[in-house]
Amino acid sequence: RYENRDDTSMADNAGVLREGSPILATGEAVLAPSLSVDAMMGALDTRERNGVIFSNSAGNYVCNNTAYWMAHWFRAPGSPGFAFIHVPNTRCTPERADPNRLGSKISQMLLAAIHR
Repeated sequence: RYENRDDTSMADNAGVLREGSPILATGEAVLAPSLSVDAMMGALDTRERNGVIFSNSAGNYVCNNTAYWMAHWFRAPGSPGFAFIHVPNTRCTPERADPNRLGSKISQMLLAAIHR
């Protein structure tokens, strides 16, 4: 779920501190991914599911802001849908940080959800 809430403890690049203000003044309080999480998980075998964790939150300021806007834009009729995916950083274990493996896994998940 993506909340219509800008919230950070630090000022942005323009020096603006955003604490609990809406991202979109006329937007819904919460938006959800429009792609099926069940379909995405179903695309992976047991071994591939290792390390895949679904969360009810995109995080805070930057991630939530990005996810909220994308979910808002991709609600249009005919849209292929949207889901926000956090990708592990390069300080993870070598297996989890392998870009080819991550790209393949994410592609499988998205294709399954889009073609559902």
